[in-house]
This record gives sequence, C-alpha cells and structure tokens, in this order.
Amino acid sequence: MIPIPQEGLSFSQLFSHSFRLWRVAFSKVWIISLLLALLNVIPFMLFKSGMGTMHETFFLQRDFAPWFALIIQFLLSLILVSVMYHQMLLVDSYHETSLGGSFKVVLKKFHHILIASLLFAIISFVGFFCLLFPGIFLWVALYFFLPLLLITPENSISCFMESFYLVVPHWWRSAVVVYIPMILFETIWISLKHASWSIYFLSPASTLFWNVGIALLILAFLFVVTPWIIGLFSMYLMDLLNRHHEETEAKKILTQSSKADNLA
Repeated sequence: MIPIPQEGLSFSQLFSHSFRLWRVAFSKVWIISLLLALLNVIPFMLFKSGMGTMHETFFLQRDFAPWFALIIQFLLSLILVSVMYHQMLLVDSYHETSLGGSFKVVLKKFHHILIASLLFAIISFVGFFCLLFPGIFLWVALYFFLPLLLITPENSISCFMESFYLVVPHWWRSAVVVYIPMILFETIWISLKHASWSIYFLSPASTLFWNVGIALLILAFLFVVTPWIIGLFSMYLMDLLNRHHEETEAKKILTQSSKADNLA
C-alpha cells in the first residue's frame, strides 16, 4: 500500500507518487493491462498477416463485420480501462476492492460510462476540428469525467461539470500532466505500429519475423505503460480534489475572518 497524499503535490511529487502507485497496483491490474494490450495487438497482427481487409477499403465495404468488430473492441476497452481506473483510485487499504468488485461497479454504471464517453468524443471532435483552441481547452477540462463517474454517485452531466470546476483553476498544470504523457505515449505507439511499413524489401519469412517482433514490442509497451498512465491520471485527480478542498477551506477561513472584522 502507499499513503494517499492529503495535500497538493508538486510535479516531481506527482510523478514520484504515480510510479509508486504503479508499482503497488500493477500486481492487481496486470491481467487487465494484458487484455487491453491484446485488444490492440491482435487486430494489428490480423491486418499484417493478410487476414484483415485492406486499409483503403476497410470502411467502404457493405459488410458490417469490420464495424461490428470495432464497436466490440471499443466497448471491451472502455470496460477494462474503467476497471483499471477503479482499482487505481481505491488503492488505499480502507476502500480497495477485488477485480470482481471493480467489474461489478463498472457494469452497474456502464450505461452512464458509455453515454458520457460518447458525449466526450463528440465534444472533442467538434471542438478540435471546428474550434481548435476551445477544443483543446474543453478536452483537458472535461477529461476526468470517467474516474469521477466511478467514485461518485453522480450522473454523467454532473461528472462533466465537476471535472470542469476542478480543472479550470489549474488548467495549465492539468494540460501539462495530461498532454505530455499522452503525446509521448501516442508517438511511441504510432511509431511502433507503423514501423513494419518500412520492411517490405525483406523476404516473406523475414517480414513475418519482424512483424511478430514489432507486435511483441507493442504488446510489452502497452502492457507496462498503460497502467502507469492511468495511475498518473488517478493520482492527479486526487491532487485536484485535495487542492479544491484546501481552496474551499481557505475561502471559509477568509469569510469567517472578514465577518469577524466587520463585527469588530
């Protein structure tokens, strides 16, 4: 177990605590991380082996099987990510639960999780492609709706609003915490995913060998890094909640002091 911080953290403390959280929680969530990694690696291997449809016509066919497979992949990934978030957020000894308990919570709230995730995707799409800067702003401000939905009895809209009010006073700090790890993650992930495009000059046997090697690298990368990313965001949400509590208490003290001065 790790001590959950009860006050605001600096950047160095935040990353230090997130690594400690990753070390402690990995033994509990490794199976979830492995399943998430396989959900991304198996389609990649099917496509590279020629069993998948060509990229250019993948979504132009009348066959609905590719779309159905993507929907299933999205739903399973959403469930697994939610379970991992729930485990990370309840890692302290007073509230921790088993994977089975986390699955029950996630499945019970899954209609809220699904609606909120789709709404977040629509807001992100409209914001980024129509209004770039508002999209960047809203994506960060609303990003923590999912973990909030898992640890509070609130509905989707309330969690969006709570995420907004928690993040906006610390937007630049939140943007650094969210965007930099995500950009690094996506850069490495895309680089590994597309590395095989440069090996077509090799023999078929060598190409198969390198594709399998790249797939294993992707699997290992996702298996190890995904729990740390989710642990970092979980720790930062705790930090935001602590900062909000400190600011609320400071306002109460200031208000009480002001009232006392007026009475005097």
